[in-house]
Amino acid sequence: MRIIGRRAVAVVGSVALSMVGLLSGAGYAGADPPVFPSCAAFQSPGPDGVVHVQMSPGGNLTWGVTMTPLSKSVGAWHMWTMLGGRKTPSGFNRVLTAPYVPHGVIPAARSGLVFAARGWVDAADGEKYLVVGAPCRVP
Repeated sequence: MRIIGRRAVAVVGSVALSMVGLLSGAGYAGADPPVFPSCAAFQSPGPDGVVHVQMSPGGNLTWGVTMTPLSKSVGAWHMWTMLGGRKTPSGFNRVLTAPYVPHGVIPAARSGLVFAARGWVDAADGEKYLVVGAPCRVP
């Protein structure tokens, strides 16, 4: 019984290491990475609003979230942004007392990196609205 247990641990360990390799990007060896739309002028609609992303001529990436209706934007925001797999300082974590379009900017975003915005708002109407923008690639 102990031998079977050790083999099971070895198999589970091997599977776990394989998954780490896949999730870290090694799984793309010999294949193309996923294709993401360009962030040049991108919109990602969701059930409660739209995440807007665009690039400025100077290379800055700007983003914003428009809730539908805009009254859903009133409340406590917990928003973070990722660029190239790393959290950026352009997140939005504030309490809003009036309708507003949360937004941010990432200066001089490097070409080829993938951007994503995620978060939620604890709205004044007592509901929690998730914001999950589809990722896009910096042109």
